[in-house]
Amino acid sequence: MFNGFFYGLIILQLSNIELTLGHPETVKNNEDICLSPACIHAASRMLNNMDSKVSPCDNFYKYSCGNFIKSTQLADSVHSQDSYSQSEHKLKNELRSIINLPNFPNDTKPLRIAKDFYQTCLNTSAINKQGLDEIKKIINNTGGWPVLDGNKWNETSFDWVETTYKLSKLGYTANYLISVELDNTVVNSKFNAIHLTQPKLLNVSNIDALKYVEFMYDVAVMFGANPRSIFKDMLQTLEFANEIVKISNKKSRKNSILMSIYGLNENKALPINWNEYINLVFGSNDTLSDETFVVVETPMYFDKLGLLLNKTSNRIIANYIMWNVVEESIVYLSDEIRKISTKYIRIDTENNVLYNYRDTHCFNMVYNKLPSIMDTIYFTNIFNKNIKSNVTKITDNIKNKLVNIIYNIDWINNKTIDFVAKQIKYVSGNIAYSDELIDDTKIEKLYKDLEINKTNYLQSSLNVNSYKRKLQIEMLMNPYASNNSFSKSYREVNAFYLGAENSIYIPAGILGDFFFNNDYPNYVNYGNVGFIIAHEFTHGFVIANRLFQETSKTDDSFVNKTKCFIEQYDNYTIEEIQEKANGLGTLDENMADIGGVKLSYLAYKELSKEHGPEQKLPGFESFTSEQMFWLSSANAWCSKVRPEILSKIKNNDSHSLPEHRVMGALSNNDDFANDFNCPSGSRMNPINKCTLW
Repeated sequence: MFNGFFYGLIILQLSNIELTLGHPETVKNNEDICLSPACIHAASRMLNNMDSKVSPCDNFYKYSCGNFIKSTQLADSVHSQDSYSQSEHKLKNELRSIINLPNFPNDTKPLRIAKDFYQTCLNTSAINKQGLDEIKKIINNTGGWPVLDGNKWNETSFDWVETTYKLSKLGYTANYLISVELDNTVVNSKFNAIHLTQPKLLNVSNIDALKYVEFMYDVAVMFGANPRSIFKDMLQTLEFANEIVKISNKKSRKNSILMSIYGLNENKALPINWNEYINLVFGSNDTLSDETFVVVETPMYFDKLGLLLNKTSNRIIANYIMWNVVEESIVYLSDEIRKISTKYIRIDTENNVLYNYRDTHCFNMVYNKLPSIMDTIYFTNIFNKNIKSNVTKITDNIKNKLVNIIYNIDWINNKTIDFVAKQIKYVSGNIAYSDELIDDTKIEKLYKDLEINKTNYLQSSLNVNSYKRKLQIEMLMNPYASNNSFSKSYREVNAFYLGAENSIYIPAGILGDFFFNNDYPNYVNYGNVGFIIAHEFTHGFVIANRLFQETSKTDDSFVNKTKCFIEQYDNYTIEEIQEKANGLGTLDENMADIGGVKLSYLAYKELSKEHGPEQKLPGFESFTSEQMFWLSSANAWCSKVRPEILSKIKNNDSHSLPEHRVMGALSNNDDFANDFNCPSGSRMNPINKCTLW
């Protein structure tokens, strides 16, 4: 009854759609049609997204996604919507329904931590009752805020390094002048896991600076500052923040250098005991040796910072640091002070939350601050664990197919082929989740010392921060420890190839119904998640190829290949803003798209030879399985984006815009053109194509 009803709706919808296809197939009976809930869901989604009035040989993106673009309405606070954001929204709602429940006797400690933290955040009565007492105590114990103390503040006793230590120990980021970060994507290596970089900037370029000073002024008065004497302090704080902006550079790995801690200590421009600084910032009991290497990003920043600090009074430095502490804390404080911040919304701050939706704010705090716990809750209560083995099979099939392809490439020499093929053979796959995340004993042990103060939201949040930092440094000091699995989020709706590990990560977050289902036909799964997996493997191919040719100086065949990709994407136009695309800036992702979709298609075709014909989706009886593969792959990128942010995406994102991702990946593929019978020279079947294999 359920299947028949929805099948009727889909057929009714299809009767209003005019489809013109090159190779229609005959459906013999209803047994040839998949009427499972999963198939009906997949069919309904693709039918709702497509605009069959567009020719698939002219613009396959608009053919597949045209109605999605027309029908999707963006909320005022949303810049874009796509399968990724929809999948994340669904995942978050499922998790929220669990942590919103009361505590039960059989709850694990990690689950109780998540629930308690959520309820502590919701308890605005306790937060309002506490007022500013806790934050004032923290300020007094870490060096004081000159704005509050006025002339009583002792400038000679202030030491910004000591203040940084104290704030870090309490759980603050304390990266207001120098940011010390751990790169947890690099496992089993201390070599480049520690990064020293410039701080996240207090950027007021998007708002009126005077308004921001007024915001600072109002907050300081709320804290008890003398309103008659603090404006100068606040203005000098903002001026110092602007000086930090001036000496900062755009972060880039190309500008990074590798230095030993000994080398850092020899740099007299910024005289800091770096061994001690890094240890204390992370609250570690272990000592980093002088031989420990760190990655120094934007190294010129540190020389310029030393000069800036030498000419700046301690009062201004203290005001700057304490203002950052206060602003970082506002989100945890009383309604009265948070309402002040809503009058001066800064679009660049992580603390910009919708205070009218307290439950959403509280859930996001738990979701972002307790990643491993939320991972465990998701895998234990929601995620279908059978997915892991099935996606692993797809991953293995794609890897094996790529190795076979590499040995038949004619544009690189045999030495390069052997090196690249070996690299791909040894790519490790991290699929869905780490088994440690569903090991109750290990999870309990990992969080046994973390406590949530149910009446103190600020303190609880700082406890969480401190605990996370403690775990990070333990992973750094003992890189082979089993708890390294907890350094990554497996809920992320994304996928990665990590060159340092030679591994791909396909988190559970991207294995929801928008991208994969055990009950989808193979042509849907290979078109969706298969394409994504193959995209990451292609990154591995490109990186290995580039690495070998750079070190061996063999030939420039790869460089010549890339020219085709750059020129082709440079010729794409972003219609909404009439700007050309950025072929060079998106080169690696474009190659991964073009190579990845072909790789996934070939792996699917090989699989289909073994398994034979598959059932059709309702409403798509006239489509071949191959056509459904292409339609599925395009649906992964259906997206609605506000025109006003397209230029920013173009200039900052390493990926092409969704339309160009689909157009580029498929128009360079002969199999796509054949499957849709696209005439030679049409937009989706150009005469000159860019290919990797």
